Amino acid sequence: MNTREIECRFLEINKEELIKKLKSLGAHDMGEVLLEELIVYDTELKWREQQRFVRLRRSSAKESIVKMSYKQQEALSADGMYELELEVDSFEKAEEFLKKIGLRPY
Repeated sequence: MNTREIECRFLEINKEELIKKLKSLGAHDMGEVLLEELIVYDTELKWREQQRFVRLRRSSAKESIVKMSYKQQEALSADGMYELELEVDSFEKAEEFLKKIGLRPY
């Protein structure tokens, strides 16, 4: 089965109506999960201009998986973001690693 993840933020909406509409379209409500996120750029901040970054993310879910991903905007579309993602065993170790190789967390 092929799946596709779409990340988005909805501002100033009626949350209950949105959930109802998404369910009617076949979406599954996976519940709310708090994400801890660290965005990292190169030290010269050229990556910001190029819309590239490394993201370190940890969720509050029971199966708390820490993921490190490299993202780069390639086009202004839903499919325009290239992402390479891997799981790491420790948020703190991954953050230290990124700092040691000269990347700058925000």
